[in-house]
Amino acid sequence: MPATKKMTFPVDVELPEPKVRFICDQIQVDMTDGQKIAGVVQSAMDDLGEGGMVVSGKVMEQIHNLVGELADDQDLVRYIEAAKGMADGKLVIPWAPDPTYLPVLEDTANRQGIMVTRVGQDLMDYAASQGWLYALAPDTVTMFFTREDFRMLCEAFDKEHITGTEIADFIRQLYEQPAPEPVPQLEEAKQ
Repeated sequence: MPATKKMTFPVDVELPEPKVRFICDQIQVDMTDGQKIAGVVQSAMDDLGEGGMVVSGKVMEQIHNLVGELADDQDLVRYIEAAKGMADGKLVIPWAPDPTYLPVLEDTANRQGIMVTRVGQDLMDYAASQGWLYALAPDTVTMFFTREDFRMLCEAFDKEHITGTEIADFIRQLYEQPAPEPVPQLEEAKQ
């Protein structure tokens, strides 16, 4: 690919001294004011040439009034993502767990040294790994164990927690029965 020809333009920039001071004071590099201003102009032209945009002082003031001081342009991206229900380019799904779940969620988070929100994410990941994610309405049944029976099962499986699916898979293997058909995916269930 041939090198792109660069064009040079002599540009005169006139700014009142308070604006020059405001701009130059933000640039913590050992340069003259003229070099700092030239660098800002060059950077702005590069950004505009790559699809960037100039935000007026009035608009920036509105942004500051809404979100406060921004450390950098990525702060602005995070605020926009949050307004769109996203974080790090991914959809964020608000979850309000039943208050009766909170003690076990908090205990799990404390034991693992993570946030409760991470426990929620891990639960979703686990549900997906078990094939439950695409079920329109999973057909579940509650099975009760004494604490002692549950502890014994966890020890037998050498796990801190165990699911009904793991117990059922183990029993199926004992009797060499095939696993049940997978739960139909959401799209199939709608038909």
